[in-house]
Amino acid sequence: MERKWHDVFPEDPFVYAFMDDRGGGIVQGRASTPKSCWYRHWCDGPVIVAIGMLGMVSLAVSRRVKEIGVRKVLGASVWSILQLFSKEYISIVAISFVLALPLAWFEIDNWLQGFAFRIGLQWWMFALPGAVLMILALMVISFTTRKAAVSNPVDALRTE
Repeated sequence: MERKWHDVFPEDPFVYAFMDDRGGGIVQGRASTPKSCWYRHWCDGPVIVAIGMLGMVSLAVSRRVKEIGVRKVLGASVWSILQLFSKEYISIVAISFVLALPLAWFEIDNWLQGFAFRIGLQWWMFALPGAVLMILALMVISFTTRKAAVSNPVDALRTE
C-alpha cells in the first residue's frame, strides 16, 4: 500500500491510522450536533420569521401612511393605531397557527412512530412555539407601526 501511495503521490508522506484509533474523534464530533440543531431551531428560525413579518408589515404600513396621517389629524392616538394594525396581523398569525396545529401534530406523531424509543407529544410542545411566534409578531408589528404613528401626519398628507 505504501509503495503504491509513493508511486501516485511521490512528495506526500504516507500517513495511516486504524479506524479503532480514530473512532473516538468521530463520536466526539457528533456530540455537538444537538447544540447546532438547537441553535438552528431557536435562533435562526425566529430571525427568519421576524424578517418576513417585518417586510410584510412594513409594506402594509407604507401603503397606509396617508390613512395613518388622516387618523392622527382626526385625533387618533398612537395606541389606537397600534391596536388597529396589531388586531389585523395577530388574527392572521392565530388563524395560521390553528390551521397548522392539527397537521403538525399528525405529521410529527407519524414520524415518531418509526422510532423504537419515542417521546409522547405534549400540548406545551406546540403552545410554546405558538407563544414565541405571537410575541415576535407583536414586537415586529409594534415597532414598525409605532414608527409610522409617531411621525408627523402633515408629512404623510403633504405628498398628495
